[in-house]
Order: sequence, then C-alpha cells, then structure tokens
Amino acid sequence: MDDIFSNFGDIFSDEFESFTEFGFKKKKVNRFKGSNLKIKIKVSLEDIYYGRNKTIKIKRMKVAPGVNFKTCVNCNGTGVVTNITNTFLGKMQTTIQCSFCKGIGRIITNVPYNANKQGLISVIELVQITIPKGVNDNGIFKIPGKGNEAPFGGKNGDLIIVFKEIPHKLFKREGNDLHTKLYISIPEAILGSRKKIKTLSGFIKVNIPKGTQSGKKLLLKGKGLPYNGYGYGYSYGNLIIHIYLWTPIKINKEQKIYFEKIKKNKNFVPKN
Repeated sequence: MDDIFSNFGDIFSDEFESFTEFGFKKKKVNRFKGSNLKIKIKVSLEDIYYGRNKTIKIKRMKVAPGVNFKTCVNCNGTGVVTNITNTFLGKMQTTIQCSFCKGIGRIITNVPYNANKQGLISVIELVQITIPKGVNDNGIFKIPGKGNEAPFGGKNGDLIIVFKEIPHKLFKREGNDLHTKLYISIPEAILGSRKKIKTLSGFIKVNIPKGTQSGKKLLLKGKGLPYNGYGYGYSYGNLIIHIYLWTPIKINKEQKIYFEKIKKNKNFVPKN
C-alpha cells in the first residue's frame, strides 16, 4: 500500500498521503516553480560545425523590486491543511492544498504598481550561449534557471532553445554527412583534373580520375559535421561530392567540326 500511494504522489507531484501501519504520513510539498521559456534560434551549418557563441535576447518574468511576502497563517507556511475525522476504523487524517495560498505557503503583501498580481514584471535580458557542435535541426538545448522567475521565492523555470537549421547554398545535410555538387567539363571528365572544393573548414583540392562518368560520387572522409557528445574529441561525418558533366549549349565552328569528326568513333559511343 505504501508503494502504491507513493507512486500516485510522484504522478501528481502534489501533496499526498501514504498508508503505514501507524496511519497516514505526509509527503513533502513541492515548491512553486516558474514557467519555462521556449525560443527558436536560426543557425547556419558553419555555426553547427564550429560550435559558435551567440548572444540572444529573451523576455522573461522576474520578481519586481519591492515585493513583500508573509507566511500564510492558514497553513503556517506548509501549503497544506490537515483535517482529522472519526470513522468506524478510527481516526482518519486527510491533507489538502491550502485554499488561501494555493499550496505555496506564502502570501504576497505588497505589489508594486508596475507588477502583476504575483509581483512579477517583464524584463528583456541578453543571454550568451554556445551552439552544441553537430546539433540537429530542431535540436533542443536547455539552460536551467533562465526561464521565468517563480513568485513567492520559488525555483526559476528553464530556458528551452530549439535550433532551426538554415538551408545552405552549397551543402545538403543528411545526418552528419554533407552532400555537394561539382560540375566538370567534357575534357576534364576524359583527361582527369584537379579541382578546388569548398568545405565547411576551408578549401581543399581533389583529384578527378580519368574517364569520370556523370553521376560519380567522391567521398571525403571526416569533412562533414561533428557528432555531438564525444567529450573532448569529435568524430566527423563525410562530404559526398556528386559529379555532374557540364555540356556547353553553344560551340564555335571549329569545335563543331571536331565533335562531328569524333562522334562516330566507337570510343565515344555510350555504354550502359
């Protein structure tokens, strides 16, 4: 029975009683907590890659200067009122939330003119955060105690930050891997070449093999986004380069003669 009533108390997070061989006993009253704040922040792939610092502006509720409280006389600051009734089993003790202070145990006595009924005012604050490396789109980050303050001296709420990823011009994200396109010319595809590629950490050069077909993929290991949660070291995803063959729309007379000459050559006939 004691375990059953204890579980109910955990579910409702309120004043509850558990039965023992000596009668009922009270659990500790939960103190009032301020509400959480939720805010969305737009971040780029570069922000996610480097784990950059950002300053954000939030509007939160704080206890106004000059607010005064006193202990509730109805419950003596416990937040609950205990009643004892006689039953055929003997005396039964029941405990309910105090109707005067709503279970908080304190009553506000002085409210400044610019505060609400709970003695709170709205303020704007700047908060410094560090974007977690490798955070996912719609990833959540919590800063304890930076939500709305609780009236009557309770515990502050938390600041919940949701990260919204800004679409990138060059890269498409898939987990911690990145995909990008690279267009090459017909001579580069036939003869091979060395191309300069942009990554999130800077430019690098990659080799295009001879006879590269359109649609070929090149894999650059460790050039993707970091995996978050690896302590002091980070493991990184990959960068996948998708090769596309660029065909000129207009060519001059000399080029046309050349391609007319070679297009019937067996070496230039496509093979599936």
